[in-house]
Amino acid sequence: MQDPASVQAPHVVPSASPDADTADLLESLVFDVFVVAGVLAVFGVVALIAKGVERL
Repeated sequence: MQDPASVQAPHVVPSASPDADTADLLESLVFDVFVVAGVLAVFGVVALIAKGVERL
């Protein structure tokens, strides 16, 4: 029979320093900002193309 501790789901090992969590959070937020900016830029380009096609 297996040891009950080995049956449990693996847990995330806490990072060595609390600054690492802050850095990961900041990196995630910066990435999210760039993704949102990219999506808005794509919508803007599509809107400009649609406006240009509408004039034809």
